[in-house]
Amino acid sequence: MASPDEHDLAVPPDLALRYEWRAASMPPPSHYEYAISIGPGAQGEIAFLPDYAQHDPPVWREHVAVTGEALAGLYAVLRRVAVFSRPWRRAARPPIGDSHDWLDVTAGGTTVRVPSHLDAKCEAAIEPVYEAVRALVPQEVWARLMAQREAFIQAY
Repeated sequence: MASPDEHDLAVPPDLALRYEWRAASMPPPSHYEYAISIGPGAQGEIAFLPDYAQHDPPVWREHVAVTGEALAGLYAVLRRVAVFSRPWRRAARPPIGDSHDWLDVTAGGTTVRVPSHLDAKCEAAIEPVYEAVRALVPQEVWARLMAQREAFIQAY
């Protein structure tokens, strides 16, 4: 019997993730960071900080509606990349001050952290997951957040 296509696999009801990205070290107000949280279920949010968290900037939150089809696509990418079974090796000499991102994801009762500053092979492997997560945020939301960021910079 042939194995089922990855798109035919049911999305676990506990599928949830938090993806965080931080810009490289740079003087205020150029730095920014954001976190995208999805699930469990079709709920999501992006929280955007236009400055370093320790400077107590505003946090702009936007709801992200995730369709069942989008969740299934995300889960398919997670499985294809083998997020839950791959060893996520950090770089031997992580860069200092660069932009970085990481992911916490749960599905089927298993939780995994994909750390920041991965080695080159792991970094290439995880990028399709990060692209899929960022793509869940509609372009108009990204545009609105970046416009708010620009206004924050101008008012700084």
